[in-house]
Amino acid sequence: SSVSGTVAHHGEVISNALVYIKFGATELPGTNASDFDASVMANTQGVYLVENLQSGNYYFYGVGYDSTISQVVKGGIKVTIDKDEDLTVPLAVTED
Repeated sequence: SSVSGTVAHHGEVISNALVYIKFGATELPGTNASDFDASVMANTQGVYLVENLQSGNYYFYGVGYDSTISQVVKGGIKVTIDKDEDLTVPLAVTED
């Protein structure tokens, strides 16, 4: 299975955001990179892609920089994969 989506802040894409993935989780495990099992970088259009995932629960956590407000933005979402499928999961982020 794969999960893809766009990292966005109030509808504006966040280029080159880092998306961290925690396997077997339904809640934010922490905010340090070491709290996660994998990571991918979104492209310049804010699109991320995670491939070769098994059925189960995952927590995706995105961190990026919104140049329009000059602030770091972050946020997360629980993702459940029930079968072999390709999911589209938008990842909304916000300032602290």
